[in-house]
Amino acid sequence: MTKSAKQNFLPRERSMKLELDVTATIFRSDLLNNWNDFRRFFAWRETENPFHILISEILLQKTNARTVESVYNMVVEKYPTPHMLSLANPDELILILKPLGLAYRAERLIAISNTIVNKYEGSVPDSLNELLSLPGVGNYVARAVACFAFNQAYLPWDTNMVRISERVFNLYSSMSRPRTDIKLADYLGSFLLTNNHIKEIVWAMLDFASNICTSRNPRCKDCFAFEYCSYGDKCNALQGECNGL
Repeated sequence: MTKSAKQNFLPRERSMKLELDVTATIFRSDLLNNWNDFRRFFAWRETENPFHILISEILLQKTNARTVESVYNMVVEKYPTPHMLSLANPDELILILKPLGLAYRAERLIAISNTIVNKYEGSVPDSLNELLSLPGVGNYVARAVACFAFNQAYLPWDTNMVRISERVFNLYSSMSRPRTDIKLADYLGSFLLTNNHIKEIVWAMLDFASNICTSRNPRCKDCFAFEYCSYGDKCNALQGECNGL
């Protein structure tokens, strides 16, 4: 890149960041102010126990949240600590998890609990790298636990967050699987997660994606962000018929 090209590029980059910062500030405020209109309530959102939050995230993988709730309550009641879950009878735990399917999660929960007991003295680690070292814990679960249990500024990144990134902020990943683009997650998070309500912002975003900005038949006309959402322009062009563009 030539010197003159760099000089032209930098103002554009600053302008784009300023525009994103403004949009993120407005969206964050509108999101929290309107949250009660689409908010969901779950037992794992009522606890500050990092181990219980970790259990919930393992159970929520590839499973409907409402289906998880009763199973989550049974697991944390029977095995409230890493030590107790590390000693669980696998067959008994599989039976409890049966309504969710994916029986492998029983072995995974026990393995995670053993690691927490033996490597971390019975306490869930609070660093992202240490969370990622737990058996079977990937980026989404590690980032979710860091956010919800330790109030750290990480966006748990999945297809729901990708959808918000693309539609509201017009931010697209260059990767073939955008839900694995952690750099994009951190970039958007640096604009959104800048106040003292980190986990509330992320919960509200998840609820927004579940009830308003859905994959199919999004409720654009009911959306507080419609006027400044890039997706809203497409919806207007189609006279409101926005069906998972």
